[in-house]
Amino acid sequence: MPYVRGREVHRPVNDILDNVKRLYEEGVREISLLGQNVNSYIDGDIDFPKLLALIAEKSNMPRIGFLTSHPKDFSEALADVIASHENIMPMVHLPFQAGSNSVLKRMNRKYTREDYIKKIEIAKKIPDVVLTTDIMVGFPGESEEDFEQTLDIVKRVAFHEAYMYRYNQRPGTRAESFNDQVPEEIKLERLDRLIKIQNEITANLLNKEVGKTHLCLFENISKRNKKELIGRTHNGLRVVVEAEATQTGKIYRVKINGLAGNTLKAAVVNRT
Repeated sequence: MPYVRGREVHRPVNDILDNVKRLYEEGVREISLLGQNVNSYIDGDIDFPKLLALIAEKSNMPRIGFLTSHPKDFSEALADVIASHENIMPMVHLPFQAGSNSVLKRMNRKYTREDYIKKIEIAKKIPDVVLTTDIMVGFPGESEEDFEQTLDIVKRVAFHEAYMYRYNQRPGTRAESFNDQVPEEIKLERLDRLIKIQNEITANLLNKEVGKTHLCLFENISKRNKKELIGRTHNGLRVVVEAEATQTGKIYRVKINGLAGNTLKAAVVNRT
């Protein structure tokens, strides 16, 4: 990706803090810090965990999230910052792409499956954490055994959500020249198996939320029912609630009482 997008550029700390404060004054109640790899942020002696802590402590923003972390850089320091600040959303998107060390090496990912599992163990220490990931199937040279190792990580970690896709050749990339391209029908068959397993894991995890209460930011009116609002819990789970349109943009405590597909159904308990 650096070959496509060029060298990373980081915004100064004070610019970011001023931006967050201004957004809060304008009525924004949730922000996301974005970067191809947020963990590589640096401004003087301020790295990403320190930046995140500064924003949490020096602004009134009630919900702070970020995307995306690279597995090789996710640290205990970052997990500790998330766990120790109530206004940092306990959501960690940690792409692993493939579960086979040989495939990861060919992808030039700079970490092993063992490294990745250690990072997940760190992330799972965060209370109420929701883990999501990216997974690619059918990278050149991927064998059935390699793919099974990917499924093994999916089952061991139990992600709430995964962005799953098959490898497609891209002109100008190193992988395009590999001779051992995986046939399209095999890629599609593996992707189908992966999606079915992940969907079952997601359903099981969401069912465990029934009966719990969460703080929820109502984001917009449901397209299916104008009397319902769509929102996200403090750890990023999608919720639908029967509520007035005037409640959009506000945070309420809700109780989860069921499921509608992969969306939690809830009722308002009280306003924070």
